[in-house]
Amino acid sequence: MPQPLFVRVYMHWICRLCMAYDFKDKKDFDEFHSWTLKKATSRANDGFNLIEFYERFGRITIDSTETENYDFWSFFHLRLADTYSRSRTVDKIRSQYPWGVWRLAKDGIVKHAPALKGGSTYRAAEGLYQYHQYPSPTDPDNNDSPPGEGNPGPTDDWEIQWDLSIAEQDGKQIFVGVANVGEIDAVSSVPHLPTTINGRDGTTLLSGWATTEGIGMEHWQRQPDPNRILAIQNFMDTDASNYMLNAIMLYIPTEASGVTIDQGENNTVTVRIRPSEFLVRLDDRLTDLRIDEETGAVTDFRPLWIVDGQHRTRGMALSQRGHQMAVPVIVLYESEQGHGLTDVAKLFTEINTLADALNEELSHYLAYKFKIMGYKKMAYDLPSDEMNEDERRLRIQNRESYRLACDLNQSETFRNGICLIPGKNAVTRITLKKWQEEARKWFNANGIFGEIEMPYAEKFNIVENIFKAWNTTLNYHVEGDGRDLFENAAEMLRWRVDFGSDHSIIEQPNIVRNVIVQNISWLVRYCEHLEMEKTEEAFTEILAPIRPVDWRDLRAEHCFVKGGEPPAAWVRNWIRSAIVNGGNYTIQQINSQEIHDGFHLGAGLYSRPSTPAINCNANELLTSITVTWGSKNVHKFDKPTMRLSDNINPNSVSTTFESTFPSVENNFELTPSTLTFEIEDAYIPEGHWHIEFEAANCAGVRTFKIQDGEFLVLPEE
Repeated sequence: MPQPLFVRVYMHWICRLCMAYDFKDKKDFDEFHSWTLKKATSRANDGFNLIEFYERFGRITIDSTETENYDFWSFFHLRLADTYSRSRTVDKIRSQYPWGVWRLAKDGIVKHAPALKGGSTYRAAEGLYQYHQYPSPTDPDNNDSPPGEGNPGPTDDWEIQWDLSIAEQDGKQIFVGVANVGEIDAVSSVPHLPTTINGRDGTTLLSGWATTEGIGMEHWQRQPDPNRILAIQNFMDTDASNYMLNAIMLYIPTEASGVTIDQGENNTVTVRIRPSEFLVRLDDRLTDLRIDEETGAVTDFRPLWIVDGQHRTRGMALSQRGHQMAVPVIVLYESEQGHGLTDVAKLFTEINTLADALNEELSHYLAYKFKIMGYKKMAYDLPSDEMNEDERRLRIQNRESYRLACDLNQSETFRNGICLIPGKNAVTRITLKKWQEEARKWFNANGIFGEIEMPYAEKFNIVENIFKAWNTTLNYHVEGDGRDLFENAAEMLRWRVDFGSDHSIIEQPNIVRNVIVQNISWLVRYCEHLEMEKTEEAFTEILAPIRPVDWRDLRAEHCFVKGGEPPAAWVRNWIRSAIVNGGNYTIQQINSQEIHDGFHLGAGLYSRPSTPAINCNANELLTSITVTWGSKNVHKFDKPTMRLSDNINPNSVSTTFESTFPSVENNFELTPSTLTFEIEDAYIPEGHWHIEFEAANCAGVRTFKIQDGEFLVLPEE
C-alpha cells in the first residue's frame, strides 16, 4: 500500500542534510555540550566509543556550520544505536533524539518560538503541555511594546475567522477547509490523559474512568511526545520544499467559550473565535493555560479540541515557517446535526487503535470505554442477542476480563495491582497483558466463568474473595492468630496492597502471576470439588496449609525468582500439592532446607530433592526400573544415564519423567513423581545395570548412583 504523502515527505526529511542544525545562543550551546557529554558517557559501559566521540565532539563549537553539526549528530546517532545492539535501530534513535533534544529538559518559555499578538510560547510538565502567554493590553507598562506601537496584545475585538465548507456523511455534518497553524495552536487544547495518570494512583484513576459513564470524557488521547514535536519543528525549519498536507481534525464542543458558527451561502460556514472570552489573567499577562501550584492540576482554556494531529500542530507552531502555514482541517462540532463527544472519542480511538498508533494499554482502555468494534482481543463492542455464541463469548471475555482488572484496581484487596497505563509503576503487580492472558481463559466455554448468563457481580465477588483469602493467608503469622512466629522481619507484612518498595517475594510480578493469578481458576475448581461455597472463608480454609510459608525468607529470592519462569511455576505447583495434601506442618518444617523434611509433601520448601524409592520389574520383553518421589520435590533431571552389561544394546534404553500435579483433569489426585528407565526386549538380571542421574529443584541438585536397587554412594544430606 503506498504511503500517505505526509509519511513520504516526513521520511524524506530524515535523509536530508539541510536541517536547522544551529545553536540559538551561548546558553543553548552549553546545554547541548552538557547533555551530549552526559549521554555519551552513560553508554560507555555498553560499548560507546568515547575516544572517537571526544575527537569529533571537540570540533563542535558555537560557530560550527549546520553541515558540521549535522555530520556530528549523525555520527552520534550511529554510535548510540551500536550500544543498543538490535533493540534500537538508527531510525529509532534518530526519532528519540532529534537535534535540540537538550532543549526539552526544562519547562518555561520556549525561546525564539513564534506566537500571535506578541505573545510567548511556554512548555510545562516536561513538554506535555505547550501554551501561550500574552501581554495584557489593559496594562501597557508591563508590555514589551505598548498598545498602538506594534504589540497590541489580544484585545477584546480580536477575532479569528475560518471560512469552511459543509460536507455531510451518514447524515452528520462536518466542516472542511484550511486554517492557519498558528491560529489552530492558539485556540486548541488536546484532550489527552493528564499528568496525574503518570503517578502512583494512575492505574486506579484510569480504572474509575473506564467503568464509570460520563467520567474521563475529556481525557482520552495519548499524551504528546515532546521529541516528536521537536522533530516536526525541525522538519518545517528545513526549507520551502517540506510540507505536511494531511488534515488536522478539530472538534468544537457546545460549551466552547468564544466560538460561534455562522451559516453562510452555498453550503459554507464561518467559524469565529474570540480569544478574549477564554484567556485568563495571570499576574500582569494573559494565558490560555493555568497550573495549580499546590496540586499541579492543569486547566487548558482553549475551547477547540485537536482530535487528530496534535504533534503536527504543536511542532509546526514552534517553527517560524510552520507557524504561518495554512493546512487542511476537518472540523466536527457538537449538535444534533454534528457529532457528540462520545462519537468524537470513538472516532479517535478507531483511527488510532486500528492503525496500531497507540500503545497497548491505552488501546485497551479506549476500546473498552468507547465500546469499539475490533478484532479478536480488541473486540470491545457490547455483546448482543443477534450475535452467535462465539461472538458473544468473545465480547464477554474481553470486556469482563478488563472490567475485573478495573474493579480490582479500585478495591482494597488488590488496589493498583494491574497496570492499565504505559510504563512502569512500582505499586502495580502484574501487567495488563499478563493479566488478560490468564483472565480471558476463565470465560472460555469450559472455564470457571464459562456460563454466558452468569452475572458479572457474581464473578467479581468470587475473584475478590480469593484475593481477600490470600491477604489473610499471607499475613496470618504477622497480624493473624499465628502472629510473632516468623524469625525474619516478624512484624513486616508479607502482602501489602498498593505498596511501592521493599517487596516480599510473593509481591513480585512474576510470582504474583504464577502463584496468585494462575491459581485463581484452580482454587475455584478445587472449591467446587470440595463442594464448598465460594466465600472468602472457604478460600481461606483451603489456603490454610501454606500459611507458614515465609515469603520474606532470605532464601526465597534465590530459589523462586532467579531463573525466571520455571522456578515460579514450580512454586505454584508445590502450593497446589501442599493444599491437597492438607498437612499440618510447623513454620520450621515448611521453611526447612533439611532433606528429611523434604520427604513430606508440603514441607521442606528449601530442601534439595529427597531420596527416592527404587523399584525394578523385569521379564523377557521389558525391564523397567522406576525411581519414585512421593514428596514430588524434584523439578528436572540432568545427565540420566544407565550402564548395562556388554551383551545389552544401550540404544534400546528409554528414559521417561512424569510429574503431574492435582487438577480438575485428574480429580485432584496426588500422584508421585517418577523417573523410569525401560529396556525393551531384554531381561536384565541383578548386577547388570547401573544408574546415575542428577535430580534438581529450586533449592539445588543431588547426584544419585544406584545399582541393583541400592545406593552405591548416597549424596551428602
